[in-house]
Amino acid sequence: MRGLALLLVILVHQSFVEQKYGHVEPMLVKTHLEQFNHAAVDAFLVISGFIIAYTTFEAFGGTRNAASFMYRRLTRIYPPWWIYSALLLPVFFLYPQLINSSEGNQVNLLESFFLFPSEHLPLIPIGWTLTFELYFYVGFAFLVALPRSRLGPMIALWAVVMLGLIAMRAAGYQGGPVFRMVSNPICLEFLLGVCVAMALQRRPAERPRLLIIAGLLMWLGGYAAYVYFVGDWLVNLYSRVLIAGVPAAFLIYGLVSLEATGRSNPMGRLKWLGDTSYSTYLCHVMIVVGIGRLWFVWGLPGQLAHWTWLIGSVVIAVFVGGLSYKYIEKPILRWAKRHDPTVARPPAAVRSTT
Repeated sequence: MRGLALLLVILVHQSFVEQKYGHVEPMLVKTHLEQFNHAAVDAFLVISGFIIAYTTFEAFGGTRNAASFMYRRLTRIYPPWWIYSALLLPVFFLYPQLINSSEGNQVNLLESFFLFPSEHLPLIPIGWTLTFELYFYVGFAFLVALPRSRLGPMIALWAVVMLGLIAMRAAGYQGGPVFRMVSNPICLEFLLGVCVAMALQRRPAERPRLLIIAGLLMWLGGYAAYVYFVGDWLVNLYSRVLIAGVPAAFLIYGLVSLEATGRSNPMGRLKWLGDTSYSTYLCHVMIVVGIGRLWFVWGLPGQLAHWTWLIGSVVIAVFVGGLSYKYIEKPILRWAKRHDPTVARPPAAVRSTT
């Protein structure tokens, strides 16, 4: 699912680049890919909540476990983000008109580098989703410090508080960047993922394929109904959790249940793409925009050349993301694991004898 969601995100951003730098009539924009981008982001958030909860069930209780959880998550998200942000710093200082043009080329560098809530997008615009990830990490770390038996009630309490904040926002209260983040309905999708993980811990679904079909039908039917009654291709902020988030939860429950029962996962071959998704997510905008600028100057006319450019840009972005995962992200994770200060280690004398 991460692999498919990643491809959708790349294609959506490629459609924006196509409109700006293409030499023929844009093709991707006709497919209304932008709404698929929303569905892809929603799926990513549900998956994130699921993975974090599912892989942490045996490490609940105590501040050491909470500290270990935060260390692993921060060393997972920050170093690659800092590397790619640093690559854009010279561009920001020398050619600021190329950065965040939709918001007057404004970026708060401190908030951008640490992914704090901000009035402006970060240096790499897609980093806004990582700000939500950090919010969820901090909140979930507090739950990890508690006994696992408290997880269900605390998730329910978290959801109630979120719904109250969402209601305040819907009533017209805007607040600052922090309020706008915690009152965004997509935050509920992290909790949906946690609920799926809790359900799977109890037992996998007996009929996982029915869940997969139900998830697909819910998404297709919900989106079709939204377009019919609202008349807009883009799902609004208050409807996307139901239209995309809940179906994603059904899909995850069904797909992981297939694996748990030993049956083949129809999406298993995309695992490698999902593994590289974070690295590719960070670098793909720079790649497709960079290639787009070159194409605008030196590109060839004609439909065949146009499609070659579109497909080639996506392939190159995926390829570079794979290299980044292998040579940047994985080595950083291995180093961070070896130097985890939250893990109790034997004295030096013991280590030397062993």
